Amino acid sequence: MAQRKVIYAGTSNFAGWRIASAAEAARRRNFLGPVSKQSAYNLMERTVELEVLPAAGFYGLLLPWSPALQAVCSPAPDANSTAVGTGARAHCPAMARERTKSSGRGPRWAVLALAWPLSRPGVTAPVIGRWTLGHLSGSLPAVEFEVADEISSQLDALFRGPAGPAPEAYTW
Repeated sequence: MAQRKVIYAGTSNFAGWRIASAAEAARRRNFLGPVSKQSAYNLMERTVELEVLPAAGFYGLLLPWSPALQAVCSPAPDANSTAVGTGARAHCPAMARERTKSSGRGPRWAVLALAWPLSRPGVTAPVIGRWTLGHLSGSLPAVEFEVADEISSQLDALFRGPAGPAPEAYTW
């Protein structure tokens, strides 16, 4: 009969201090600690930058889910247009206008929204969760798209994140 031992463990919705605590406890016992940390992380949801991203990045664990804002700004059936869901009616069209002004035609919104978390320090591999082969193939250009500093600054201006990692972001 199989022993059914856990070989790899990951975390989800852990605070940064819990990630560090679990990783260090495992290290002290010469065990393999958590191998992944899944958190929502995208242009609209950036709270993980406060505490989770620094800790998960240090241990090389962050696998963000919903990196391309599927629930907020989903790509429309037309590959060159943007459908806007609830909660981002101003952000997605504004981003499209800003992207067009600064860099000519620029990438499709879905590619840019997925390329952004890939460009962030500490992110190991986003969980893209595509439903069809067409969705997946439409996302692949994000792997090769380099988010220039100018575009990153525009995204930060449109989608404000915290003012840096904790505790500095909210204490000084």
